[in-house]
This record gives sequence, structure tokens and C-alpha cells, in this order.
Amino acid sequence: RQRDNVRRLLGEYVSEQIAERLISLEQSTHETDGDDNIQNNGELVCGERTDCVMLFCDIRSFTAFSESTDATEVVQRLNMWFDVAVKACSAHGGVVDKFIGDAIMVTFGGVVPLTTPSA
Repeated sequence: RQRDNVRRLLGEYVSEQIAERLISLEQSTHETDGDDNIQNNGELVCGERTDCVMLFCDIRSFTAFSESTDATEVVQRLNMWFDVAVKACSAHGGVVDKFIGDAIMVTFGGVVPLTTPSA
């Protein structure tokens, strides 16, 4: 039941695939070694090297558009853009790191490994 609640809450913010990966990591046994390093099933957890892709994407000429357009319309357009961008990135395993003005920063392969990192 607790797992379902966590999955439901995570599902509001991340894809089901990412939620499952995070839940599976959380359910693993965590211990500390003598140096207070966290261990997961005997493996040292201090980060991992992985191939990932960072996407930075923004709207061309947005500054000019925003300076000459009513603020309400600017916000509506941004919301539409972010909705489309987040859905597209999530559908391909991306995790939104942050929004920066009209830009979006997305990581692919950080939580869920990339199937074709060179593609």
C-alpha cells in the first residue's frame, strides 16, 4: 500500500518508468560503512558514471516576442510550450531538471539508462 502511494505521488511529477526505478532503489537495503559512506546491498553508493544527454531548448526570439506582447498571452504561450516539451521529453525517458525563463533543461539517461546513448 505504501509503495502504491509513493508511486502515485511520484507519478504526478515523473514518468512511471522513473518512479519504478526510484522505488526499487529505495527498497534496497541501505547501510553505512565505517567511513559513513552509504552502501546499497554491499555496493558503495557515491554516484555512478553513466552516459547521459543534456538538452537545453528555448524559444527562438522569445525576448522580442515577450517585450511586444501582453503578459497574459506570454504566460499562456509559455505554459503551452512547457506542456508540449515536458510530455515529449518524458515520453522519451527525459527528466526535466529545470525551467529557465523560456528554456527547459532535460536529462536523458541520468535515472533510466539510455538504450542508444550514441544515437
